[in-house]
Amino acid sequence: RNYIPERAPGYLDAVYLLVVETEERINLLYDRLKEEGWTERCLIKIYSNLDHPGYQSMRICHREATRANMVRELARSIEAEKTVTFSSIPGESGCADSESGRQSGGQDAETPV
Repeated sequence: RNYIPERAPGYLDAVYLLVVETEERINLLYDRLKEEGWTERCLIKIYSNLDHPGYQSMRICHREATRANMVRELARSIEAEKTVTFSSIPGESGCADSESGRQSGGQDAETPV
């Protein structure tokens, strides 16, 4: 789902890392990653695990692995002139011109799609 906008180094086979552990250990790991500068180089997200109270998951990926970058790359690769995205998150849906990236709909638009 996430797009990395550069060629991965030959030694790098992982797209992202997922760690599932107790909240205490996830917090210790995050603090250690922050001390060593990884929080500046990578996108690190922590989620509570609703199915298993007391546990969290941590996802570590390339800082540019975003939905917007993925949509742009997919549009470029299939030569789409326009793209439409749908989301349950307010402001995330919309229509974009693939060349300019100009959006209509969504949070900043005057008329919703």
